This record gives sequence, C-alpha cells and structure tokens, in this order.
Amino acid sequence: MSRDNYKFQRLREQIRQALVGGEFKGKLPGERALSARFAVNAKTLSKALNDLTAEGLLERNIGRGTFVRGTTTAPVRQRRWLVVCDTKRQNCPMLDHLRQAKADVEVIEDITHARPSFLNRFGAVIDYASNTPDPVLRDLLVRNVCVILAGKEPQSFSLPAVLLDRQLSLVRMGRTLLLQGHRHIGVRQDNGQANGALETLRLVGRHFNPNVRFESVSADTTERAVNHGMTAVICATRACAEDTLSHLQKLKITVPAQVAVLATDVIHSNAPCSGYFIDYSQKAEAILNLLENGTVKRPSTLWLAGRFIDQGTSGPFNTPHGTGNTRFA
Repeated sequence: MSRDNYKFQRLREQIRQALVGGEFKGKLPGERALSARFAVNAKTLSKALNDLTAEGLLERNIGRGTFVRGTTTAPVRQRRWLVVCDTKRQNCPMLDHLRQAKADVEVIEDITHARPSFLNRFGAVIDYASNTPDPVLRDLLVRNVCVILAGKEPQSFSLPAVLLDRQLSLVRMGRTLLLQGHRHIGVRQDNGQANGALETLRLVGRHFNPNVRFESVSADTTERAVNHGMTAVICATRACAEDTLSHLQKLKITVPAQVAVLATDVIHSNAPCSGYFIDYSQKAEAILNLLENGTVKRPSTLWLAGRFIDQGTSGPFNTPHGTGNTRFA
C-alpha cells in the first residue's frame, strides 16, 4: 500500500469515527479548517469526504458546505425529480402515477453523459433503468442528490430501493402448488435467469417432499416437460406467463385441467393468470412515501409483497377440471 493511500484511508476512518461518535453535528467545518486539523492536503481531504458521502454518511452541497447526513432541511419534494428509464419502459404506468404527484417530473433514457449543470436542477433521481453505471450513481450521491432504485437491488452503494418481493411470491406459489398435489413443476423466467428461482423453489420442495421436482422450462421444452409429467408452471414475469398460456393453447394443453399456471410481477390491469402481483400504483406510492419527508435519511429497501389474484389457472392436481378456487395464501 502506498503512503498516500494509507494517509487517505486513515483520514477517512478518523472522520468516520468523529461522525459516529457525534463529534461532528450539522455542518462540518470548512475544508481549510479540516485540512489543518487532520494535517492533510486539500486533495486527500476531498477524496475522503467524497467517499463518506457516497456511503451515505455525509451530504455535500456546492456553495453551502458539507453536512452530517440527515441534518439538512432542503425538502426533496419542493425540487424537481428526474426519472432515468429505458426506452421500453417509457410508457410504464408507474411514470403516470409519479407525474400525477409531481407534474414537473422529467424522464430521460441515458444519464451517463448528463452535464453537471443539468443534474443540479434535480433534488431526486429515480433510477428505473436496467444498467446505470456505478460511477454515475456515486457522482449523484456526492452531489447530495437523493437516488432511489426502482425494481433493482443496490449493488455498490447503500441506496433506498423499491422492489417486488419475488422470493416471497415464489415461496407462496410453490407452497400453493405442492399443497394442491403437484409434484413436477416447471419454472419460466426472462433472459434464462431461472437459477435463483429454481433454488428458492427447490428449498420449498425439500421442506414438503424430497421427491418433488422443479425444472427450468422454455417455450421449446414445455411440451416435452408436460409429456414427462409436469403438471404446473411458475412464471417469474407477466410476459413469461402470457407466452406460456399462448403456447399451451397452441399445443391444445388445457389450463388448469392438465397444467396449472401461476406468475408474479408488477401489473397495471388484469393479471394474465393466478399468482401474486402488485400494481404499478403501489410501486409509485412506495417511492413517493420515501420522498415525502424531504430526504431519505437511512437508505433501506422496501420489499412489496404481492397479493394473491385468482384467475382460474391453478387448481388441485388429479381432478377432472381444476377449479382455480383453492387458496393457500
């Protein structure tokens, strides 16, 4: 480790201890005073303050100074909001709900090359894009912009997030099907990322019966799986569920008499099949609740539990016609 890196890390921990111990409250002394106190140059001090800001311990306002996180009073609701959103999500009903709450919400597709003068206009950024780079998020935190992730978990930084609790939905759907008598269940998920869902459901299966079989299926393998005894399909998204129902219809496989179908996702109107769903309005309301007090003082993840919706696509196994009315939620 170089001497400069050692000095920087030591300084960062000294300031962290001062923050945790309550030595610094409200606005911190100016950078010149802090540099003199800790006997470091301005560059090392600025780097340490930026790191602690990215961790959520400090807030830095250009022209106003550096504050202990949560002690500034500028309300986020009174400033403009920016939503970063992929093109395919531009017509998402969640955006309509946010615009109803705040008419001047601005939506952009790519924040990577946004100028600082543009970003300074906003008090909050709602990241609804699929792949916003970490350096961009860090820059927003350093600028004291409130960042909320919508539909994805925090990775490199401690950020507030709003997500559908898919794990809970999977456990509930697996339990429902097992109690209905199903013992061979397929799992469909977008982008071929069914491993996480499979592992969750296999744990559920072990709790009930070690002979229960869960397997990943696709549109191409559904017919073969049904011929080998699969009696139910759990879909991780609405798109998967709609494609599965359409494919089963083409194969003349009846639902739920031959194969039960359940799914989980965020929806706007009617659910495509039975399962656990949340409405886009619930997701938007959760984001608004995080912002209503002006600042998000302690980053946390809000896991939204879906409610069971019965569309008649799930029923007990080994009956002439699945009723879809049996609920175990």
